[in-house]
Amino acid sequence: MNNDNKYHVSLSFSGKDRAYVEAVASNLKQRGVKVFYDFYEQANLWGKNLYDHLTEIYLKKSYYVVMFISKHYKKNVWPNLERQAAQARAFTENKEYILPARFDDTEIPGMLGTVGYIDLNKTKSYELSDLICIKLQQEGIVEISNLLLQPYPGHVRWAPVDTGQPGINFLVNDSLPESFIPWFELEDEIRTKLLTQVIQVPEDYNLELNRV
Repeated sequence: MNNDNKYHVSLSFSGKDRAYVEAVASNLKQRGVKVFYDFYEQANLWGKNLYDHLTEIYLKKSYYVVMFISKHYKKNVWPNLERQAAQARAFTENKEYILPARFDDTEIPGMLGTVGYIDLNKTKSYELSDLICIKLQQEGIVEISNLLLQPYPGHVRWAPVDTGQPGINFLVNDSLPESFIPWFELEDEIRTKLLTQVIQVPEDYNLELNRV
């Protein structure tokens, strides 16, 4: 593992796909992931030779690159520069480096059809963020405890399970035990409140209280 990597993950995308990517970047940032996303780096990028700087980021300074593939991505100059730098790094690695995520089936030079990818038409932005965090944890890049938000006293607290899957423990009232619910099983409304650090769990919320 290269300890010189500045970013846990860098995002390579077309500006026309920004809305989805920005939601992913925001989620990752809130969870403590060091993410390269251009809008977070505006002051740093100001005045730099972007050709050299972006090549350095995608070639040498990231543990992973998530490539958001679309028809727009293939046509855009900057994503192609990022892609070429990432592919040069991937060529020297003995494990996956580029993590493809597809909006469509656009063919990308150098990207084999046999490489596993995430279908973004079936994956919400927070679900992709979950997968990125789990990937980082599985590779030992970041401990799972460092990818979770702080506890919410009296209502919920974050908890990993033995498999490394993040989730939360709900405490409905003092007479019932805490109930672990994996992150993937939470309703959208609860996820949103958790990520904005504002949540009040109603006592009649349908929890599986017999869950071990």
